[in-house]
Amino acid sequence: MGNWCSCSYKSGWNKGDACPPGFRTKEDCGCFSDTITCEFTGSVDTNRAISVGARYTVRGACTSDPTNPGDGGTQPGPAPSCSEGNADLVASWNTKCCRASFGGACDVTGWAIINECSERPGDLVFDVRSPDSCRQKALGLSNNFAPMEWCKNEGMGAGTCWLPYSMQSDQKCFPYDKDLGQWVPGGNQWEGTTRKGGDEIVLDGLEWVEPEGGWVDGGKALVKPTIHTGSIAVSGGVGLACLVGVGALARRRAKRTLKQPEGNLELSGAGAGSV
Repeated sequence: MGNWCSCSYKSGWNKGDACPPGFRTKEDCGCFSDTITCEFTGSVDTNRAISVGARYTVRGACTSDPTNPGDGGTQPGPAPSCSEGNADLVASWNTKCCRASFGGACDVTGWAIINECSERPGDLVFDVRSPDSCRQKALGLSNNFAPMEWCKNEGMGAGTCWLPYSMQSDQKCFPYDKDLGQWVPGGNQWEGTTRKGGDEIVLDGLEWVEPEGGWVDGGKALVKPTIHTGSIAVSGGVGLACLVGVGALARRRAKRTLKQPEGNLELSGAGAGSV
């Protein structure tokens, strides 16, 4: 600890190691405030890593034909373009338009196209706090490069610290530097310990699942279709949101809301059923 008006670090930490290699420790401290942040300054293999941005969905108009388009039903009109919102198309699929019936089941009245969009710019590097964090990132978990909380040592447990990772096109995640540290999965998706070096361990992400209504233009969705009744509000993601200092900005998720047609809408694909 320095003079009264300098930044204060936790016991066992200092400016030199508050952030991992590849990150710069930024200080904005005074006599009445302490703000310490980790800023990524390293480089990533952009031939392998993909940008992971905040996800949201847009829906086109419902047809009046209850027959599945994949079974010869009327093809829905296009959904709004992702590019109109400075975003990239992640997936496009057909989904049911429903009218509520007895017991909350979906009485199909038509079909519509949903586009899943990823906002630009996204994150090439993000924090991973357990083997399950790769899946959570694909569902929209924001960044949290908390200083003095990265995994300095081997054998640290899931949820106790973070390591920098990137995502590849199959939604799996690889360590920024396996010699700096990587997660070794344990008995289930939430368990794991850190290890330095050895063979690279690629963490599982979300699986591609065929939606009931079929893909549009060869798109892909990330999670199994889920029927929602009533109004829809799906938990999505945000871009960069660094945790600064101790007890500063919390990790967060953005809310994305689909415009509701008459009746109910079955949402299938990325973001459905996210936690």
